[in-house]
Amino acid sequence: MFGGDAPFMEVPLMVTLGELFHGCSKRVLFPKHTQCDACESRGVTDVAFKPKNCKACGGQGVSGPADTDCDKCNGRGRTVPQDKRCPVCDGFGTLEEEGHITVRCGGCHDFLMGALGDLPR
Repeated sequence: MFGGDAPFMEVPLMVTLGELFHGCSKRVLFPKHTQCDACESRGVTDVAFKPKNCKACGGQGVSGPADTDCDKCNGRGRTVPQDKRCPVCDGFGTLEEEGHITVRCGGCHDFLMGALGDLPR
């Protein structure tokens, strides 16, 4: 499991009985969100443009009893016209990248790794 300021994430790790017994190193891949350098995480290319809070979710990005992504703003919490959105991150301000760490296996363990997580969306 990964932690820190980001939400916890469980990543399945397949190992053989021999690897557990003798020990091994495994590379673990996971998705993470990083800052969009093209728009400096603003989500818009025009520095003067000020996005408006989404009226449907009140700027929270979630709606409904299950706190699912808002249908009107796609979880952004703000509305940005398509022509104003950053073409690199599509207005999210973050990019999804593949993170990785190498863990040492040698028994049944939960791994707690800090400071590897996402920027908030």
